[in-house]
Amino acid sequence: MSLKRRVAKLVERADSGEAATLRKHWERRFDEREALIDRWFAALPKSRVKAVEAVLIPWVEKFYDPQWWFADPTAPALARWIAWLDGHGWFPDPIPEALIDLFLAHPEASVSSYDCEDCGLTMPSEPHARPYAEACPHCRGRIAYNGYYCKQRITFSSLGKELLAGRDPCRRGKKLNFRTTELPSP
Repeated sequence: MSLKRRVAKLVERADSGEAATLRKHWERRFDEREALIDRWFAALPKSRVKAVEAVLIPWVEKFYDPQWWFADPTAPALARWIAWLDGHGWFPDPIPEALIDLFLAHPEASVSSYDCEDCGLTMPSEPHARPYAEACPHCRGRIAYNGYYCKQRITFSSLGKELLAGRDPCRRGKKLNFRTTELPSP
């Protein structure tokens, strides 16, 4: 396709309102991310707020960059954990101080590989190695590689069926609420 034809196609899309739809999509996503961050800070123990703010303040602008989520491996583990929570995980309210201490003590930690077998809470781990804790600070459950999914025997097939039905497969049939929005109708 020639450059002139590509430009004409882009102009046609912009005129058709597709650009406005895309803008609305990203505005909604940013609102969801902001709500997630607000809920996360509300669940944070008051004794850890100053230490967490010192770590996260340099990364605040990155939270609103649609390309950043997980793209920068130099980001502290705490920032990557919050980014990963956007659609992939949950956090207890209140967040255990021991968990925040683990993230603050190990800014290079890997996020999303290890979780609690009982409650599914994501735990920081050594990059490509083992978790920094043996037990979950929330429920005292065992931490394992994809522990929750393995123990609950959640397969990709069952995961898809639950999501299409509008239920959260990780929370035993409760209404889906990963991003504070419902799934779109098929």
